[in-house]
Amino acid sequence: MRIPVYRSKAISRETMPGRELRGTVRRSPRAEAQYELDKAAPMLAAFEGVTKFAAARWQASQEAQFNEAALAIEESMREAEYTLSKTKDIYNVLDGDNLWQNSMDELRDATISSVSNRSLQRKLKYSFEQNEIAARFRLRGEIDKKILAREQAAIAARMEKKRYNLSQPGTTIDQYNTEMNIVANDQARGVAGGRYSIEGVTKANLQLRADIAASYIQNVYSNDPDKAMQLFAMMDLQDEVAAGTKTPEQAMAAAGIDDEYALHVLYNVERGTAVKIIQENLATSLKFFDAEEKLETERQEETNQRNKKAYNFVISVQDGTKVTPKQLQQLMPSYAFENLTDAQKTNGMNGAEAKILLRDMLNNQFWASPEQQAKMNEQIDDPAQGIFAAEGESSATKYSELYGKAGAGMLDLDELTQPSVKALITVGNIIS
Repeated sequence: MRIPVYRSKAISRETMPGRELRGTVRRSPRAEAQYELDKAAPMLAAFEGVTKFAAARWQASQEAQFNEAALAIEESMREAEYTLSKTKDIYNVLDGDNLWQNSMDELRDATISSVSNRSLQRKLKYSFEQNEIAARFRLRGEIDKKILAREQAAIAARMEKKRYNLSQPGTTIDQYNTEMNIVANDQARGVAGGRYSIEGVTKANLQLRADIAASYIQNVYSNDPDKAMQLFAMMDLQDEVAAGTKTPEQAMAAAGIDDEYALHVLYNVERGTAVKIIQENLATSLKFFDAEEKLETERQEETNQRNKKAYNFVISVQDGTKVTPKQLQQLMPSYAFENLTDAQKTNGMNGAEAKILLRDMLNNQFWASPEQQAKMNEQIDDPAQGIFAAEGESSATKYSELYGKAGAGMLDLDELTQPSVKALITVGNIIS
């Protein structure tokens, strides 16, 4: 038989027994949880915002530290680059003591250690290396320019020194050959090292030889046109010397020059260059000769005018007249005045002494003609012949007449020395 099963019709409820079930609803746990979460949402949002701001602040601080350190690196590198590019110790900037590397090591240690974050340090190291490479290459370019410039300046100074030494009178052919071989060896090393080109070396070598030849010829032959012309004759024999039909000694003898060094320096340059050097030297020597001739003419004219004044003074001064040192300096050369006694140079002398002194001076120069010598002797032997009017008592009319004749070149010395004329003028009128 089957056992009957009892099934209950009861339901769970939260209302008290006897109440109506109509209108009651069972609560959902999920809704309750969502409700609580919704109440906490503003707090969660605020917390999330605070967290994001802290992260952004940290990131900003890291970027600020990096930018500050990177800026310090760039500025310090720029300063070091500028300072070392201006230093005179250029051989120890990137070589030798390597001042650049020492400076960069100190800068790297100082800037990298200024940040504590390892990731930031790695980033700074990378930035440092990139900036250092660029700055080092720029500095290398500047230093290389200065090194090359110094080398060129040193070479130019050496060449100028050799030009000066080898262009002095008395230099020998052996000295010339030795010095030029030294130059050739130095230039060969420069070409082998890639610092010089063969074309540049050849040009510089020819220029040095030409400068030596030009300077030597100028030093020895610049003031003698005759010798300068003889150099042309020597150059005409150059082809024969080069062909071996004449020795250098025979060429010099034929040209009338006894200067084997001149022949050597001219034969060591191109023929056209040698001819140009001789032509320029001849022009210089002619100018020098013309200048000397003009100067000599001026000196002779100056001496002649001074001697005329001395002659007029001898035949016009009175024996008792006081002759001052200044007047004597105007009437005689400086060397003759220096030969006077100290008393005469300080106090002067009387007219009688001055006559004798100036007459002898003119005779020693062979300046005075026999007639002039006779007149001077008359004045010294017969003082009465030389009486002039006293100072302040001359005739203005007679003076104007004589002055006009002198300006027109019509005044004759015989007329001026006539006793009747002398009585109307003073010694001062004659000198003026």
